[in-house]
Amino acid sequence: MEREGLLERSSVVRRSGAEGPGATERFRNLAAEKQQRIESAAIAEFAGNGYEKANTNRIAEAAGVSVGALFKYFPTKADLFSHVTARGAELIESSVAPKLEASGGIFDTIEQLLHLTVQASEEHPEAVSMYHLLTSPGNNMVPRDVAHELERFTSQAYVAMARSAQETGEVRADISAETIAWLIDDIFMHFQYSFSSDYFAQRHKLYLGDKPAEALIGETMAFIRSAIAADNATKQSS
Repeated sequence: MEREGLLERSSVVRRSGAEGPGATERFRNLAAEKQQRIESAAIAEFAGNGYEKANTNRIAEAAGVSVGALFKYFPTKADLFSHVTARGAELIESSVAPKLEASGGIFDTIEQLLHLTVQASEEHPEAVSMYHLLTSPGNNMVPRDVAHELERFTSQAYVAMARSAQETGEVRADISAETIAWLIDDIFMHFQYSFSSDYFAQRHKLYLGDKPAEALIGETMAFIRSAIAADNATKQSS
């Protein structure tokens, strides 16, 4: 099937070059625990202050390393940012790909991805904030190659998922696979924002109050089924 092998065919980190000029060999030779400490400190700083206002002195202090050592690991702030965003993107890709490759229909896959989106947003809000930072309009200082590569991976995967479901008769064929994929991805993104961004969380509460995530996912799936399921297309045309 076209959906198979997505993880093997795609690697955000390899394509973006984040293992290239970003992290130096000296950083890659550090113990895994120290690497993670530096990455976590950088993610917290960038997520909390944005790219331009992020301070490498604070990152070094939080990580327990000297500023000089930090710049031996990453020559510039942009290198450090590219590295940690690539790591976050790699985590997203490695989490999403198995869901897409699992057996089962498109609606089971979409529901699993909605659960994954809520879980990731609640457990790793700083990593999600980094993604928001990558995709913010007008933020021209932020390197965007990682975001573009991640978007390329998910867009291709979702289009393949929709097209496969059309071929098996699960999803209506009178709407293009590309349009279905785009609209589904917009729902994923809105879930992500609503469970990790203060502004969107307030907007979420304005509309939905304290509705549990599980109930929201159930209602969202009912909405998606009503929109794209093949049997609903037949009913509408009759």
